[in-house]
This record gives sequence, structure tokens and C-alpha cells, in this order.
Amino acid sequence: MTTPPALIATAGAPITITDDRYQTETFATWYDATWKAVSSASFDETHVYFISPDEDALIVIAPPTHNTADSRPPALPSDQPIRQETVVLSDQLVIHLIAPETRLNAYQAIFQRMADSIQISE
Repeated sequence: MTTPPALIATAGAPITITDDRYQTETFATWYDATWKAVSSASFDETHVYFISPDEDALIVIAPPTHNTADSRPPALPSDQPIRQETVVLSDQLVIHLIAPETRLNAYQAIFQRMADSIQISE
């Protein structure tokens, strides 16, 4: 099968996704393959949103300047309280966990595993 020309030279930085690894020119991380990965647009700064299988939590890896104030897990009603936890990995990268206040602890282990696995490119 031949790769269509539009897919050979897509705009933006290259991204590699395998069964349990997400890699950009900026960073690489382990991720749970049951989560959806939504990458940034080619014209935007490199970031990724990982969405939990039941869509009630997000893990966001992005530059510190990326605004997550309006980010909400898709399955949550707009009036449901959410909480955000942030770990600064470097002056170029942070990781956020965004989930309902009542379920934040349920996502701590996967969030910490992702944070611990991140390798920042030089």
C-alpha cells in the first residue's frame, strides 16, 4: 500500500505513538494505551491531552505557558467541580492531572507513572 502524499509531509513536529509510548521532538513518555492521545495542532506549541477511557479525566503534558484553565474532561457536566494537580518537570514542560474532585485519587498512580517516565529532549 502506498502512503498518500498528504500523509508523507504533514505539517508540524513529528510524533511517534506506539503501544505504550508517546514521543515528540520535545519529550517522550509512557502512557496507558487505553487512554486517547490528542496532539496539538501543527501551528500550536507542542502539547498533548490524554483522555481517560471513561472520559472523566485528562492528563496534559505541555509547556508552562499552555493554558489549561478551561480544560474539562469531556464526560463531565459543566457544573461538576474539578481539580487540577500540576507537576513542573522543567522550565519547558509541565504535566497536569484534571479530574473530578471525588475521583482525583483514582488517577494518581497513572499520573505519577507518566510524570516519572517523561524524558525531556535536549
